[in-house]
Amino acid sequence: MKKLIDPYILMDDFTLAFEKKASLFPEDVEEIIKEQVLIPSVNARFGKWKETKNLKGETIYECSVCGGIGHYDNFCPVCGADMNGGEGDD
Repeated sequence: MKKLIDPYILMDDFTLAFEKKASLFPEDVEEIIKEQVLIPSVNARFGKWKETKNLKGETIYECSVCGGIGHYDNFCPVCGADMNGGEGDD
């Protein structure tokens, strides 16, 4: 089962850090992220990129879950589906 970081807790932790310091360095950000508690992802969505062409004949990638267009990346920018495989949607 995949695990995720709770974005609300992460934002709270960044807010607290900024209240203590005026600016954060990359190592500060890394430490905050590493300290996050991972939560199980119950509704994880999985898909694959479908290579297709747009009207200009350019190569584009379409999400198999939502049909959104994105870069060949690990996650769909539209629906957040994990494009690295797994069980579930597809």
